[in-house]
Amino acid sequence: MRKVLGGIGIFFLLISGCSSSNLLPHHPIEKVVVKKTDDQKTYTTTDEEEIQMLKQAFQEAEKLNGVMDIRTHDYEVTFYFDDEESKTLWMWLTKKSGMAMDPANTHIGYDLKSSHVKDLHTINYFKNS
Repeated sequence: MRKVLGGIGIFFLLISGCSSSNLLPHHPIEKVVVKKTDDQKTYTTTDEEEIQMLKQAFQEAEKLNGVMDIRTHDYEVTFYFDDEESKTLWMWLTKKSGMAMDPANTHIGYDLKSSHVKDLHTINYFKNS
């Protein structure tokens, strides 16, 4: 019985681990800097609500199947953590969809949930995307 319960526990641990995109570590974020690729304009936010929207969009992104071969990203999004570490991710964003990618692994793309795409468009910097 103990082995069965242990096996079930490991199974649920594996399932919960697979649902996370692992694009962004679960560390407190101090600020986010977004750079638009085409004109190099940057936007820096320390607003907790905006940081939370960006954080959730990347953490809840779902891995896409297949190898990616796409155009240049729209945005470079850099998260600065409280421990002075940082993580840069790429993002493509349209009115209805979004995709993310880790520059360290350009063969894997992650689909941003439509609810997060909608939330991102409430941030002034992304309103015209």
